[in-house]
Amino acid sequence: MKCKWMFYVVLCIVSFFAVPALAAQESTVPLEHANINLHDKASLQRGARMFMNYCAGCHSLKYLRYTQMAEGIGLVDEKGQIYQDLLRDNLIFTDAKPFEPIKIAMQPKQAAQWFGVQPPDLTLSARVHGADWLYTYLISFYQDPKRPFGSNNLVYPETAMPNVLVNLQGILSPVYTTKTVTIEGEKKQVEEVDHLALVKSGALSEHQFHSQVNDLVNFLVFASEPVKLKRESIGIFVMIFMIILTTIAYLLKREYWKDIKKE
Repeated sequence: MKCKWMFYVVLCIVSFFAVPALAAQESTVPLEHANINLHDKASLQRGARMFMNYCAGCHSLKYLRYTQMAEGIGLVDEKGQIYQDLLRDNLIFTDAKPFEPIKIAMQPKQAAQWFGVQPPDLTLSARVHGADWLYTYLISFYQDPKRPFGSNNLVYPETAMPNVLVNLQGILSPVYTTKTVTIEGEKKQVEEVDHLALVKSGALSEHQFHSQVNDLVNFLVFASEPVKLKRESIGIFVMIFMIILTTIAYLLKREYWKDIKKE
């Protein structure tokens, strides 16, 4: 019975570390580092604005309510009350109520007809793929006339998603390199993308674009676990309480056993 219990403990630990590893294996492209800071409310607000303007037309955040988002990104006054007018005017572009989940008006049938697949909900995207993956994915679109929307992606080849940020980033073109690989015991020459080169500038410089994408990813990390900061702060107090409780229990046990040993 004890061995069986230990087996499940080990299985849980292995699963905990294996899930991020599997997400990281989705692409062989080296991932860029995303600077995530959930304490930076200005970054979260900019990221929320980016999401609503460029992503919310196709992607929902159905596990996150507008009011929960507003509280998390700092759209509250000194008393903790949400700026309702600010929320409605800048982040709610549908007839949704502030207490409702962030959903989209596009129907699944329409999405399947336009994109070939229904765009996924992004509430948990940061937990599934990781912040670095999302960041690298969003900056790795390049022009590809063979694709339906004229763009492809290094991290997720043949993605169904169009490059919605092309006006900000500009147009990138792939620069190929020849590589020798062994296929079924036979050496062959194959071409693969070495890097991306800017062929047409966008509205933002490279630094400005990467900064805005980082804000967007920062917001998606927040959306995946809105209570993370609160959970971590509570966890610190719980650990302190457990240490104090353990110390008291140990001292009490030592005091009891001292009397028992005398007898």
